[in-house]
Amino acid sequence: MPPHGSELTAWDVYAKQLLILGHGYPLWDPRPANCAKGVQIGDVGYIDNGAFIRIFNAMANQDDDLNAGHGVPSNYQPFIRGDRSSVVNTPDAIVAGTLCSKTIRQLGGQIDAQVMHSGASVAFECTDEQGAVLVLKDSAHREQLPSRRMMNYLKQNIREWYAFATSDDLDLPLQKEDIVFVFGFVKTTQWAVASYVEGGRSAKFSFTGGYGPAHASASAFATVGNSRAPVYSWGPSERLSNMLQPSLNPVPRRRGRGGGRRNEPDPGPSAPTQAWDADQCVFLQYYKMKYKLGVWPTVMRGAAGYDELPRGPDDPSTGGQGGSQEDPFMTDDESVERLPGRKAYDPADDILDYILKASEAAMAVATDFDIVRLCRKHSCDIPNDIIAFLDEVRPVIDVNEDGLGMLYFEDDPVDSIDPPVMEEAKERTVTEPTHPDIDDNNQPAPGEDDFMGQPEDPESRKQDATAVLDHQAGGITALAYSKDSRLLASGSDDSLVEIWNVNNRQRVHACEGHTQPISSLAFSPDSRDLVSGSDDGMAIVWSTSTGEKRFELVEHANDIYFVAYSPDGSLIATSSVDCTVRLWNSRNGQPISVLHGHNALVMLVSFSPDGRLLASASADFTACVWHVRNGQEISKLTGHTGVVYSLAFAPDNRRIVTAAEDGTARIWNADTGEELITLREHTGPVWAAVFSADGKKVLSGASDGTVKICDSFGGELLLSLETGDMLVNAVVFSSDGSRVCASAEDNSIRVWSTTSGQQLTTLVGHEDKITHLKFSPDGKRIVSSSDDGMLRLWDLERMGVQPEAAAWTVVP
Repeated sequence: MPPHGSELTAWDVYAKQLLILGHGYPLWDPRPANCAKGVQIGDVGYIDNGAFIRIFNAMANQDDDLNAGHGVPSNYQPFIRGDRSSVVNTPDAIVAGTLCSKTIRQLGGQIDAQVMHSGASVAFECTDEQGAVLVLKDSAHREQLPSRRMMNYLKQNIREWYAFATSDDLDLPLQKEDIVFVFGFVKTTQWAVASYVEGGRSAKFSFTGGYGPAHASASAFATVGNSRAPVYSWGPSERLSNMLQPSLNPVPRRRGRGGGRRNEPDPGPSAPTQAWDADQCVFLQYYKMKYKLGVWPTVMRGAAGYDELPRGPDDPSTGGQGGSQEDPFMTDDESVERLPGRKAYDPADDILDYILKASEAAMAVATDFDIVRLCRKHSCDIPNDIIAFLDEVRPVIDVNEDGLGMLYFEDDPVDSIDPPVMEEAKERTVTEPTHPDIDDNNQPAPGEDDFMGQPEDPESRKQDATAVLDHQAGGITALAYSKDSRLLASGSDDSLVEIWNVNNRQRVHACEGHTQPISSLAFSPDSRDLVSGSDDGMAIVWSTSTGEKRFELVEHANDIYFVAYSPDGSLIATSSVDCTVRLWNSRNGQPISVLHGHNALVMLVSFSPDGRLLASASADFTACVWHVRNGQEISKLTGHTGVVYSLAFAPDNRRIVTAAEDGTARIWNADTGEELITLREHTGPVWAAVFSADGKKVLSGASDGTVKICDSFGGELLLSLETGDMLVNAVVFSSDGSRVCASAEDNSIRVWSTTSGQQLTTLVGHEDKITHLKFSPDGKRIVSSSDDGMLRLWDLERMGVQPEAAAWTVVP
């Protein structure tokens, strides 16, 4: 909803649009402002004009530099952590690139670390009246200390904090619930932000990723055509000695099966960069509290009205120590100039009001993430009228014996904070969590410790703890399931292959032997072996029982793109960037034949169910069908006008369906190459297409957010499954074709029945684009990986109507 008593501003729209991503409260101005060392855990302060302003730090001593500016409240006693508690550190919690609201669509290219240094630009379109974008020059790290004792400490001290903030010395005209207590943050080095306040629909703009000479004119965001420009900022200014180039060089959109990492153009030499401190707070996590009317004691306030709320004594926009007097963030849009005194948009305020109105609680506590969790639970966006939404869904309120009320979520404990974020950690230090009692003197009770969100029962808690691994691995680039659904394999961009036991959720083996990212994985039909393909041009066969290397397949001249076993397990097929397909004896690794027929990289290969034929799909827009026994090409499937992303045989071994970038799925006669049917049901690239178990239907999923089911003989549309206006990043069908799951651009996974068309569930938890999806062969589980660095296993049988509670997460 709009900020109270004021019109919408760029920073309010920005916060509202990006809050749903679940990283914390988005700060329009991430600069440290008056915060020495930047925002710190334990800071007590407030949000003003999109920036966090520290009053003091409640975890530092009175004479600490963090409290040198304004001192501390009277009778001050700092917050003391439990002896066994530890701040959770997550390096690379958000990778370099862009974070966009659901209303912003990238039109071409993908901003990543390479593009940020290459000088290329990426175009965007705003699909609604409002939208927001955050661009990170470097990856951002997260630090968190979620703690029940922090909430207790807040409850005990907020009266004194408020009196201190509104005393004659500080004279900050804050309202009581404006005070926030920081328990986490996400920080980076350099950034850019953009926001459409209103009237942004159909507007197009671009962001330039590279850095140019110091004398170049600065233009982080530029309009495309006659489009309206967004309000934008970037910083910190002292680090931008090489200003952003205004030139536009769009990067063509490209999709790769292994995370989009292969065959990308060399961005060329980049200018040397300085290692800056990661002190720019792009997301903030905090508690805030409110008391019921009549409970709060009378406090003398300064004479200044709320509309005169200052940024703080050391505000950089007023020449304080946090920055220069010239504010580099001012824009040309006079309608959204920085006006002090606007109450920040924060749905936590509405949560607090709801708790006090709808319960017997004398006081309420909320976090920045409560409304996000609530909307995820109800599979909806954050509404404009949050108060009406709360009255409609009536979330459960838990009130403890002290009269403290908070929202209760059935799918995680009452005291957990942001489970999806808590589970994410590529390298973390944290003690074994407990659920202690809290005493009123802020002293750790016996065995007390800070906590992280836990499952409902002890056995699940034990399993969840063992599922979060200390092993440091790169992003997931390949997934595979064994035919017996017992084993799962994952490949990473750090060249590691890992084998997992699905039943006990333990890593069985870590297989080292490749030197480049893993591109593809496949289990043998008997699950005894695993073959991995890599960008190092080599395939390796591993024993699943020992994790040891059996032999290497090394004759490709370039990256291996895809690997597959024949149905009887006697052959391995590999496809490569060298434009060839090779067949190998799976027992001893001896080469059998080399298949030449494509003039571009071969995207994938697939054996017919009877093992007689092998089909290959290529970036040259064609597919080929080969006779396995003699390696001869028996037909070529020509007609697509884009890269062929998917192919599959029908159960009868006689037909093949292909899906391509041109927006079509096509059914062919495998032996003759005749095109039997062209399905033009989609308006975007078709990522996947398969036959139903009986071969009578063909199912296809595309980037247009739809899954189509058509008659495989006549081509008639039988069923259409929709994800709304959202793009689909990945789609996969169960082995019998009875279920389909697709990942949408809101980072959720939708699961449908292909027989009834009913949406069975929505799986929520990933925080970035989902790159890979796999059904287990028995259809009971789904495994997913994401650019958030997480590997998740979803147990469909266990989850019932609460899919979030059944997600098992492995952090590679």
